[in-house]
Amino acid sequence: MTMQTEWVQQERDGALAVLTLANPPQNALNRHVVAQLDDALHEIEGSDVRAVIITGSGHCFSTGAELGELVEIADEGASLASLIRVHEFLDHLERFPIPVIAAINGDCLGGGLELALACNIRITSDQARLGLPEITLGVIPGAGGTRRLLDVVGRAHAHELILSGRRIRAPEALRIGLVNSVEPQSNLLTRARRFARRIASKRAQAIRAAMECLDAGWYQSRETARATEIRWLTTLARSEEIRRSIAALPLTAQEAPERALAPQRSGTTT
Repeated sequence: MTMQTEWVQQERDGALAVLTLANPPQNALNRHVVAQLDDALHEIEGSDVRAVIITGSGHCFSTGAELGELVEIADEGASLASLIRVHEFLDHLERFPIPVIAAINGDCLGGGLELALACNIRITSDQARLGLPEITLGVIPGAGGTRRLLDVVGRAHAHELILSGRRIRAPEALRIGLVNSVEPQSNLLTRARRFARRIASKRAQAIRAAMECLDAGWYQSRETARATEIRWLTTLARSEEIRRSIAALPLTAQEAPERALAPQRSGTTT
């Protein structure tokens, strides 16, 4: 089933949802794209989807904000409110309870990279270029890119990329930890779908628990993260489904030490 809107295409494949930016040729981000992506996330959150892929149409992921909207930011009225909505959307994406994979199928620059940074996992084409070139225009990344790049690649790499505005190729992005893997252009979406289906095959409650614990570990105190993990583990362990799954596992030496340590009989006697 495929549902197409003016700016974002949404495809459902079982427990997998694929959101494709459809603002060719550069899939620039404007208020309409952001609004429809956010609407799609809200719709997905109430469904049986267990993994999401965000990618771009054609041979570009996204080159960032439309220049016309960037210029309008000087107006502190409606345009400032629009920028705040972009921040709110990316915060929603970053804390989304369902895993989101960015399948970076081509150039991923400016706001496009800020979008990808808000995703949990980034898989990129070997043909892609990535960067935050805003400083070459005399501005800065303005949709959370400074903070998120620091979180992902650390201070040294974040300072170098943001202050130089340099665009990097996929192998360097992999080396500094900006992306999780690099795939041939022809295999990118296949690889992303395979990985997303692997996630989606897991139990929905376990995915939710893992996502909440990972968020707590990143955003909350150590004590809060520990309490969240304990709460979820005990909740999951009480499930009859989980008890049946554990009971069906083969015995190991740790599960049955008396059996493992018992003398083994040979075919002969003394």
